[in-house]
Amino acid sequence: MIADIDRFKKVNDTLGHLAGDDVIRSVGQMMVEALGEFGTVARVGGEEFALLSSGAPPETLKTKLAAFCDRVATAPILVQGGAVKVTISAGVALPQPGQNFNQLYSAADRALYAAKTAGRNRVLFAEALGALGEKDRAEWPAVGADRRSA
Repeated sequence: MIADIDRFKKVNDTLGHLAGDDVIRSVGQMMVEALGEFGTVARVGGEEFALLSSGAPPETLKTKLAAFCDRVATAPILVQGGAVKVTISAGVALPQPGQNFNQLYSAADRALYAAKTAGRNRVLFAEALGALGEKDRAEWPAVGADRRSA
């Protein structure tokens, strides 16, 4: 899973980089608390995080990811005497037979991009994207717009 803080540049531009750093730390901590039991959670750059998991049942992961997404969206993050709310978008890829790590990561990245294109604040599974036709891909909000849908 790859997750990205939505519209993070706005946080840095309006509140400053120190506040942005606080937001990154807070989201990272929430991710560890919510998803750490499933594997390794890491910041992979900027405002992007990853979860590398093996053996987690997809339905359990889907439920936990939706709860994490909801928690981030509803929990005010304290920064410099004030509070800010952010959302996240995430892309998830489940390993396919014969797929190497780079292909898996790329599939999760494409799902993340689709989640952002579909309006942000949602989790999309790469496997669901593969079943869509080209026409559907041009209309992202019509498919998978709810962050709880895969």
